Order: sequence, then C-alpha cells, then structure tokens
Amino acid sequence: MDLEHRLIKERFAKLDKWAEMGVEPYPHRFKRSHALGDVLANADAMVEAAEEVTVAGRMMSKRRHGKLGFADLADESGQLQLLSLIHI
Repeated sequence: MDLEHRLIKERFAKLDKWAEMGVEPYPHRFKRSHALGDVLANADAMVEAAEEVTVAGRMMSKRRHGKLGFADLADESGQLQLLSLIHI
C-alpha cells in the first residue's frame, strides 16, 4: 500500500472515531462568547471572575519552543497570542 493511500485511510478512520464520540469534525457554526478585542480589554476582570471565554479567529502563525507551543490568533477586533504545553 503506498503512503498516500495509507494516509487517506488513517484520516477516514479518525473521522469515524470522532463520529462515534459524537464530535462533528466540520461544524457549520461555532458560537463565540467574545471577540478578541473584548478579551484583550477585559482580561484581568475575566481572569478574576474565572469567566469561561470562547473565541474564534484566523491562526496567523504557530511555533514551538521546547515543550511550549505558541500561536497568534487574529480577528477583526485584535490579535491574541495563545500558549500551549506540548506533551511529548
């Protein structure tokens, strides 16, 4: 089996697994609670209140530095840097 065929089979297997878990891999809608500009302007109050925030935007860049991952997310109201711990 060639590499391309194997990768396609793996991708379809992942889609089947997500379907079994009830996850829609290509949702038609995504409801965000705040624009990025709102989060930037009110970040301290949101952290203090432990407010759950759902944002959306375009990932402008992503990079790794050791066990940390960074991404820049942008929408029409601003840009936000995301931080993720990478488990190896």
